[in-house]
Amino acid sequence: ASPSLQKKQHEDADARRERDGLAALVVQASIMGFHRASLTDSPSWRGLARYVVRAVQSKGRAARALLSRLSVLNCESFVLALTVHRDHPISSKERMAASIFGENEVVKALQLELPKAISEAAVFQNILVALEYCSTSMRNVNAVNLSLVILICHLESKDLVVAALAAQSLLGIAASKGQPLKDMLLQNDSLLEILGPRLPRKTDLLVELADLLGMKDRALLSACMSTILPSIWAKGGVDGVSGLARQLGATPQQLLLRYGEHSLTASFMNNKPTMEEFLKVSRIIMVDGVDEFVTSITPRTLSELILEMGANQAWNSHQGSLPENLVELTSKSIAMLIRKLRATEDAVSSNDVAVLLAEGDNVTRLLKHLGDKFDDQAAKDSKLKIIRGVIFLIHVTGKYVGRHLPQFLVLLSASIRRSAPVEVRVQGLIGFAYLIRSLASFAPLQLGSSSNQVAVALLDSLQTDGPVGDAAFKALEILVQQCRRLFPDKLRSLPPIPQCSNKLRDLSAGLMDDQNTVAEKVESLLQGLQEESLDVRAVTLGELRNILKSQRSWVSTLIDPNRTPEDDSLLRDLISALVKSCSPEITSLSSITAQQVCAECLGILGALDPSRVRLNNAYEPVRYQPPLALAHDILINHLIKLLMTANSMSVLDRVTVSIQDVLKCDDLVDSKQGAKRKSRDRSNALFDTLPQDARAVVKPYLESRYSFGPLNIPKHGFIYNRKMRFRVWLGRWLVKMIHQSGKSVLAMLYHA
Repeated sequence: ASPSLQKKQHEDADARRERDGLAALVVQASIMGFHRASLTDSPSWRGLARYVVRAVQSKGRAARALLSRLSVLNCESFVLALTVHRDHPISSKERMAASIFGENEVVKALQLELPKAISEAAVFQNILVALEYCSTSMRNVNAVNLSLVILICHLESKDLVVAALAAQSLLGIAASKGQPLKDMLLQNDSLLEILGPRLPRKTDLLVELADLLGMKDRALLSACMSTILPSIWAKGGVDGVSGLARQLGATPQQLLLRYGEHSLTASFMNNKPTMEEFLKVSRIIMVDGVDEFVTSITPRTLSELILEMGANQAWNSHQGSLPENLVELTSKSIAMLIRKLRATEDAVSSNDVAVLLAEGDNVTRLLKHLGDKFDDQAAKDSKLKIIRGVIFLIHVTGKYVGRHLPQFLVLLSASIRRSAPVEVRVQGLIGFAYLIRSLASFAPLQLGSSSNQVAVALLDSLQTDGPVGDAAFKALEILVQQCRRLFPDKLRSLPPIPQCSNKLRDLSAGLMDDQNTVAEKVESLLQGLQEESLDVRAVTLGELRNILKSQRSWVSTLIDPNRTPEDDSLLRDLISALVKSCSPEITSLSSITAQQVCAECLGILGALDPSRVRLNNAYEPVRYQPPLALAHDILINHLIKLLMTANSMSVLDRVTVSIQDVLKCDDLVDSKQGAKRKSRDRSNALFDTLPQDARAVVKPYLESRYSFGPLNIPKHGFIYNRKMRFRVWLGRWLVKMIHQSGKSVLAMLYHA
């Protein structure tokens, strides 16, 4: 190039840099003006936003990059709204990533502006309102929590206007999230880690925040104790614990008995699990009652260890998979705690955790606690750490995983419901993959008996796009691989796979290849129509319709009037199943769609001679059965089905107690006279009559000792009225009649 051209190019480059720098300064000045403008003046906001958008749509890359990081100052807002809903020089994905990255710096910048604006009341108040917008709109959890902490700390301001504005902002944030302020703050573990340790030192802040939440100051301290006590324990030792106890109006001994598990958990989760420092302080406070103290807090400490493990940030870098170092640390902590409880001096080895947990009801209690917390918690992070704790228990129980299969299925199924956040659903589906692998390794019989239930649980997620659908497909693929390796016959009982994507269609085609003829495929689908799950029946009907449409020649052969009656059994079963599926059981979109598909199938078959398609008779209840046969029927046809399909921990608790009590009735039903068995070494006759799959499911309840409190038996019967649902009325009458049935053999079964 000529020297004159080179000179011109350098001048153009300098000009571009100057324009970029100038544009960046203009954008920065404009955005910093947002929190100095009147936040109630919409035209001012809109004008500034439009000006910034015009500036960012220039060719200056520096200006565009700066806007991506700083435009979140107006989080509500016109800048992001205008840039999202029109052509923008930065792609949506890059813009979102840049915005999230810059959010923390934006809040810090606002925090730094606060001291400078003390003399300007209007500016100071505008910054607080800007922090409210940050909390309602930002995606960065750290930035949101920092905004909340800043607002909370201003509740103790001597300026009543500022304190009132901070309180109003906090209430506004809670309203925007659809949560009570109390739940929003106290269910945010990350926020409590920042805020909790400050409360005992700042009595004015404690009083103001408690008043805003509608709580007593001592109740607020108790709610934050999981973060307060470990901090005071580490910094103040015995003196700190004594001071905190005085604030709560309790003795140090009472404080430790109520909340000691928080400090013990913190001492474990410091990468070098040890109890020495904890026990050193505990001996000073508890004097001679240290052993009883450790015994009393051990169950709570185990639960908190699991939850703290689930909340650890190491999970984020492993994309939902178990972090090995964290698993090792938690396993050693659990082993050390249980062995300390038994006062043994064996060397701690994480390989023994499965055995240590299996002795007693440790895992059952842990899963019960996690299930109760999962039902109560609405926050995404809380549900996420609970499901991660469940995955850890699946991994660590090892060869005992089959004992707790129903509880694992209930918790994982609850985590993948449509209403759950995407992150929780993905983590729950990863948990299903871990459960399938663990069962295949340690409890293959129970994998075979539960494979259908697992596939049913995955159906809804398989029909969802994005990471949820991908995680569900991986779990289903693992299930199919393990069933093909261990139980090839079980593949036929799996529900049809939704044809939502190419990979699902390929997997479904692979399963259909195992069924050689069209008749075998139809027979397999007819089994799916017997399922209680409406989702299974809907998918099954869709697949059946596809087969009937694509196999017209086979359908013609099926409905050929010259066929013999013996050859009409499949046609009879098919018509019976379709007619039964037409029953409008549930008035939902899925049921309406299923009925329409069912009508299409009947239309394809056409009008048939009624004498050839006599429908199968409905189930006729048996009037009387011998006690052993009745107990067998109760287990196989009712309780085991409920156990494998329970949708909540409360239902599961009742079913497990019922199974346990029915198995105990074997002592009565095994003898014609109803006398109890004299020898306890004899096998359980009822258990011996069950199929192998059913034995694997109920075996843990042969030796269990679960119990419920006394039933609330009504003194009088109930007269039916239109306001009472028929099932409720019938159930109350049955309970009343069972209560009046005395102590006969059958009465024992009814009570169970």
